[in-house]
Amino acid sequence: MKEIPLPDLEGEEPEEVLEYSTGQFRVAKTDSADVLPKVVISDALKRLHCTTSLEDFHSADIIIEAIAESEVAKNKLFVELDKTTKSSTILASNTSSISITRLVSVTSRPYQVWISIIFHV
Repeated sequence: MKEIPLPDLEGEEPEEVLEYSTGQFRVAKTDSADVLPKVVISDALKRLHCTTSLEDFHSADIIIEAIAESEVAKNKLFVELDKTTKSSTILASNTSSISITRLVSVTSRPYQVWISIIFHV
C-alpha cells in the first residue's frame, strides 16, 4: 500500500491539516455493506502524512486538487504538478466553474487532466 501525502501549502501546522482531513471520514455505525468498516478507515488513516513539498507527489497515480476556486491558483498548482509528477499521473480538479480547456492548457498532458467534483453530503 502506498503512503498518501497531504499537502500543507498554507503554512498551517501539519498535525492540524491531518486532524481535519481524517475527521472527514465517516465511520460505520452498522455492519451495512454500503459503509466503510472501521478497520478499512483505520488502515487508510495510517498511510496519510503531511508534506510541504509538491515533489512528494512524484509517484502519485492520481492527484485531486481541492484548493480555493481561483483559476490563477489552480493554474499555478497544475503547472508545478505537471513538472514534478510522472507523465502518467492524472491531474484532477475539484473546480465547479473553471473550464477544463483552460486547466488543460497549462499542462503537457491534456488527456490526463480531469474535473472531478466531489460533493460533501
